[in-house]
Amino acid sequence: MLGDSAAVTVFTIGAFAVWGFALYWAWRQPRHRWYHVWVLGLITFFWWVGESTAIRLGKYDYAAFPPQLRVAFPSGGTPLNPGSLETWLRGLAIDKAPWERDPSCVITSFGIPLPVVAFEAALLFGFFRLSTRLLRSSKDKGWSQVRSAAATGGLCALLMVNAFAVLDPVVSTTKWCDPTVSDLTSTYLPFGLWTWFTTETHPGYWFGVPPINYGAWFLAAFVFGALARFDDEREGGIIKRYSWIGPYLLWSVPITVVYLAAVLVAKIFIDRWLVHGQEYLFSSPWFSAKAWQLGIIAALLIGALFALFAWGRRERDPRVHPRVRCAAALERRQTGRVLDLVRLAARIRARRRAR
Repeated sequence: MLGDSAAVTVFTIGAFAVWGFALYWAWRQPRHRWYHVWVLGLITFFWWVGESTAIRLGKYDYAAFPPQLRVAFPSGGTPLNPGSLETWLRGLAIDKAPWERDPSCVITSFGIPLPVVAFEAALLFGFFRLSTRLLRSSKDKGWSQVRSAAATGGLCALLMVNAFAVLDPVVSTTKWCDPTVSDLTSTYLPFGLWTWFTTETHPGYWFGVPPINYGAWFLAAFVFGALARFDDEREGGIIKRYSWIGPYLLWSVPITVVYLAAVLVAKIFIDRWLVHGQEYLFSSPWFSAKAWQLGIIAALLIGALFALFAWGRRERDPRVHPRVRCAAALERRQTGRVLDLVRLAARIRARRRAR
């Protein structure tokens, strides 16, 4: 099995290659080149800021990656000396920080590895482009646009969760951070690209990975896919087909703030239901914590499937290059002229016979 340094090297090369291919594809598009390039850049920026926010809760660590590959958000404190940003985020959390239970479970840095951001952003970009190509755009206003956006977001979320339900247990390891309770999980195929800090509140039920992670994956992919598709379809949308990169850069930060705010609100809601949902509904728990948390994730996936099959409409006609469409139109026009000549000749012959 590869050692940690070899695994990091292979992953880094592969991640940058995947992101580079996505950029190459976007740049090679004959129409709206800057739009595609900007969407990839927006996803990358959005994912880096989102990861920089999530890691401040202390649930996982990227200690395997060297500092040269990690970029920290230019604000806040450090893991041992939290600033106002970390204090505010932890005030929203429903659980203690892992190191408050076990001092050894302190993350090494708030920096996010660029290969991780590149790989995840390229995946979401591909899933978003696939979703917008497979699902028909709504031509009606109002509720139809909402349904079309929900179907797009649902497909993005389904693809993202399914991908990382396989990848995350393979490349990550788990450290139990609750000495008062026995470890409830174990890990498999520990390449150790990142480490999950699990506790009694958030155990690694899915092969060492906490279900809350998949809730975050789902929400991030759904929010980006749904809001981007909705904004793209409405008349007064922010995302337009500009002829140069300047307007896109101006809108990048406001759009990212809107997306992150939506994800944060949704994540707080899901977190509370994962941990305290049975308290809200029943006088005493009906299900085990494992069944409840995995059931919440299953409910999210079922909801996405409903949005996809109930509100999504399959694109019937494939997108054809403009030159091909022009040639087809000319061919139909010439064919029509030939048919007119054939009909005229038939009428002439019929008149001659009548005489």
